[in-house]
This record gives sequence, C-alpha cells and structure tokens, in this order.
Amino acid sequence: MDKAYDSILYCVVDARSLAKTMFYKESNYFRFKCLCCGEEVFLAAANSTLQTPHFRHRKGNNDKSCEAYLGQVGAIEKYLSVRNRSQNHVSFFFNTDRKIFEFGFILQREEIEELKAKQALLEVKKKYFENAFLSVPITNASFVANVPQYFSIAEYSANYIVNIAGKVYVLNHLIEAKNKLLFFKSRLYDERAKKLSSNLLYTDTRYVVISEEKSLINKLISFENVECLTEINKFITMRKNFFSVEIIFSRAHFDLNLFLHNHQFHIETSETLNILWPPLFMKNSDYICESDKVFIHSSFPLVSHGNTNATYITGDICSGISQLKVENKIIIKEKNVDVVLIKSEIQQQDIIDDEVKLLRHSNWEVTGDMDYFLLDREGYRKLIIGEKVYLTEGDQIVGYKNNHLKCIISGDSNSLPTAEKIIADILKYHPQSEIYNPSDFSEKVYSNVVSNYLEACNKNGRINVIVKKYIKEGLL
Repeated sequence: MDKAYDSILYCVVDARSLAKTMFYKESNYFRFKCLCCGEEVFLAAANSTLQTPHFRHRKGNNDKSCEAYLGQVGAIEKYLSVRNRSQNHVSFFFNTDRKIFEFGFILQREEIEELKAKQALLEVKKKYFENAFLSVPITNASFVANVPQYFSIAEYSANYIVNIAGKVYVLNHLIEAKNKLLFFKSRLYDERAKKLSSNLLYTDTRYVVISEEKSLINKLISFENVECLTEINKFITMRKNFFSVEIIFSRAHFDLNLFLHNHQFHIETSETLNILWPPLFMKNSDYICESDKVFIHSSFPLVSHGNTNATYITGDICSGISQLKVENKIIIKEKNVDVVLIKSEIQQQDIIDDEVKLLRHSNWEVTGDMDYFLLDREGYRKLIIGEKVYLTEGDQIVGYKNNHLKCIISGDSNSLPTAEKIIADILKYHPQSEIYNPSDFSEKVYSNVVSNYLEACNKNGRINVIVKKYIKEGLL
C-alpha cells in the first residue's frame, strides 16, 4: 500500500515521497499506521531498484484485504477522520501559579456538536467501579473548539480513568512521585507546564521537576550542570506534600545521566528553531501566521515527511535559514522542538455570544472558580485565592475562565467599608508591622477611628505597614 498515517505529524504520507527524503530510519518503525486497521506498518523497498516503495504490515496484509476484513467500504477515509479527531484529547499539566495539577481536554467543533446532541458528559474517576469525582457536561459553555479547557484535579490516585461519551482513556502513574521525579516542560507565555510523555530530556530547556521526596530534588540540583531557576518550593495539594523546582540542564555528563537513568530518563543535546520573519503571535501555544511564507532559522535541516509536514521548503538560503510556504497547519517536530504554524484564516471561529456578568461590590473575596485580576490606579495584578479586596469607585476586578472573560466587578461607591472595618481586615490578613514613629503622623488631623488606632500604636511601639500606607495615602 502506498499511503499510511503519520502518528507524529498527524497526516497521511506517501511511500514514494518518504523514500526520496532518505529520512526514514529503523527508530520510526512504530511511527506509521495502516489507514484501514490502525496497525503499525513500515516502509519497504525504500532503496530498491526492483520494487516501488510501499508500506507493509508486519503480518503482510495490504490495504484492500484490511478493508475487506473490516467489512467496510471507505474504511480508509473513516479511519483517517477518527485519527485526526482523537489527537491530544487528554493532557496532564502542573499549574505553577496555583500549585495544583490539572487535566487539559481538547475537542474539535464537530465532536462538541455531536456530544452536545447526545447530552454527553466528560467524567474522570479513580477506579472503574467508583463514581466520577469530576463530571462536566459537554456544551458550548464548557468547551471551545480546538482550545484546551483545564480542570483541576481534586483527588489523588495512581491511575485515572477518563470517559468521554464511552471513549475511555486510562492514564497510569501520572502523579506517583514517591521515590520518583516527575518532569514537566514549561511553556511560553503560560503558567502551565506539561508533563513529559517520553523519557527524553534536553539541554537548554526549562523543566519543572516535582517529587514527594525533597532529598531527590536536592540530589538532582547538586550536579554542577543543573541550573536552578527557582528555589525548592513545598506545596500541598490533594492532601499530599510535594516539592518542586524549575531547572535547566546546561549540558549532560556521565554522573548526571547515570542518576537520571535510575529514574528512567536520558539527556540529549537540544535543537533550536527561531522564526525570523514575519512577526507572529501565539494562541494556545500555536504560532498564528497571516503571511503565506515564513523564514525560519533552525539548528537542523527541515525534511518534508520527516520532521515536518510542510511540502514547500526552500532550504539553505543562508546559514541554517529556510523558507516555508504556510498552507493550512504546518507541524515541525525534532527532538525538543515542537512548533505548530497556523494560517490565521483557518484559525478564525464563530464568536460565541457568552454573556459577561456585570457586578458592583464594595469588596470581593477571590474564589478558585476563575482567574481574577485587579485593575486600579496602581495598575493591574493577578489576585490569589482567598484574597479579599476592597473596591473604590473606578476600581475593577475582571474574571476569566478558560481564557474567556466571564465577569466584571466594579467598585460600589454607595456601600464602601468603614475605616474601622478596613483596619480590622488588614490586621487579620496582613499582620506585618514595623516600629512606630509618632513624627510620621504629626502634620495632619485624622478621623476618630484613625486617631484611636495611632494612639494604640504609640502605646505598643509598632504599626501595621499596610495600615500605615493607607493612612499616608488618605485611604482611611
């Protein structure tokens, strides 16, 4: 059979074209799948002068016998559609801001419509016979086509079972970190790090390393070629203690590789790829291109049907610079490089009319249902869960869920908190204090509430630093 499915580049490849690239090697034995039955196939007669290059099953079946065996005319087209729709449904992440583990789910537009019509649910459970601890209806309110939707994991388990309308994914040993190191690859412009699906690590790449054993983290960062980007952090989630650190391997050496080999990992030298022109923006970790051509500098040659699905490549323009013609979706994969280029017109989607809630409050306590940001006269900042914020006129809090604006909370000038209430809450949630100096407050006349507080500070010799800031700025 002359065509097969490439499980790395997510496309159909032609045996003759693949043979011409001379890129095929034995390590790609399990890369290609039969377009009929899904079994692994391999490229045969790549260098033969007697036979045309073609794909073979290990059992010797050809495409017609597979289709006849399945009893379905058109099985090739159906299989291809299923393969394209089943890529990357489920991923596993560590949220470095919130210090929690998350599932990421991606569904395509036709899948959402089909599952919504069936009133299907996405369910996550720890064991087959247990009730789901996460159950989400598949609707346009819960999912946006081709955009990852993230859900925090509240229950610890060695294995997780994900059920999407009868399609079951069994995820083994995701968070098991007892006497183990878990590696998550940091992403650009995103607080989420994605768990590695292979045992290969690369130099000059940012990783978040997590373990239940601090001693393992300490051992890892003791090697001279391991650069720490953060201190070791302890966090608690799912009622278990974990330790994390963000690192970069500057280079590999024998002792480090031996240590990592004991944890089933291996380091290789990384490759690099930079997009030179035109300037691109990112959306959901993909590069969005408005031009038909891009210029790329890479440390490796771009090979059509080998490490990219691009068919129009002008290589060796100058010192590793290549020109690509961007058609539909271009994928480039080589070692640690995983780049997706998308033409802007195919990325456009119908705007979902999602009503944004408009609220007015004098104070707001941040919950974990959304990502909240405060916009006030000092600028903007992200709020943390449990933080209580007082809003004055002109202040706003905006809430985002899955990168979509869901609510806007404006300050209510008619129900502002009293100075006494503000001071009480500051003392409760921000107890930091410094030495009290009476001369700092000798030039103004203050309200009774502030005067009484300053008198108490004068007696005990200390003042709360936040209350002092509020008094100085005339907020009390």
